[in-house]
Amino acid sequence: SQFLQRLENFDKDNISEFSLRILRRKYMDDPTFVPEAVEKVSKAAKSLCMWVRAMEVYSRVSKVVEPKRQRLAEAEAQLHEQQAKLTAKQEELGAVERQLAKYNEQYE
Repeated sequence: SQFLQRLENFDKDNISEFSLRILRRKYMDDPTFVPEAVEKVSKAAKSLCMWVRAMEVYSRVSKVVEPKRQRLAEAEAQLHEQQAKLTAKQEELGAVERQLAKYNEQYE
């Protein structure tokens, strides 16, 4: 169904702060909006309640994790750059060592 497809494809990384504030204020602190309580009314609604709560938790955790992901990406980019420089210097060193070995052979 379209409804399930919309839930599966929901852009959980871009939930607006406005929506989250409303969600937290109206539902997350409501003792009747917990899976156990909702299940008494509807098993399907229980699953939807669990999904909504999971999206809120994901959003909170994502705000903590995302800056760390960005720092990791920056560090990996710097590492890649430094590894490329190291490889170039190792190639230069190899050329110098081969040249030195060649000179040593000539003068021995």
